[in-house]
Amino acid sequence: MAGPGFNIFFSINFEDKSPIAELIHRFKYNGAKEIGEILGTLLNNTFTRPTFLVPVPLHRRRLNSRGFNQSLILAQQLARKWDLPVSDILQRHRYTKPQVELNGLERLTNVTDAFSMKNPAQHLNPEINYILIDDVCTTGATLGECVKILRRHGAEKILAAVVAKT
Repeated sequence: MAGPGFNIFFSINFEDKSPIAELIHRFKYNGAKEIGEILGTLLNNTFTRPTFLVPVPLHRRRLNSRGFNQSLILAQQLARKWDLPVSDILQRHRYTKPQVELNGLERLTNVTDAFSMKNPAQHLNPEINYILIDDVCTTGATLGECVKILRRHGAEKILAAVVAKT
């Protein structure tokens, strides 16, 4: 779920008159502090789900000319710090102009349909957190296209981590 400039992970969808709504109401307004243990367990489970770091891929032509993928290096660094696996599952199958050379509207169309899964038949587990890793976010077009592919293949819990945002 997207908030104002950030993603929110949650355990359960809140619906009026649902069992979770009743529990939260009893917890907050009826002094049923013991319900906090149940709700805390639900929240904890949100953060103990398996999490994979997914670097934003480079097209092989750009990778060959640069010699490295900066997003992969960042993901590997985070993987060591956070003890999380890197899941290099995306590919950039269409060569595009460097985003830095384009204006906002051009950036959006430049990366449209430029990404796909390395294994097109792969289905992603909706219970896993996927964190896209990139160096810079300007318009969000690249990250948005990557999210689209991950969602198309079953991912539901996706966020992005970037070094800098313009």
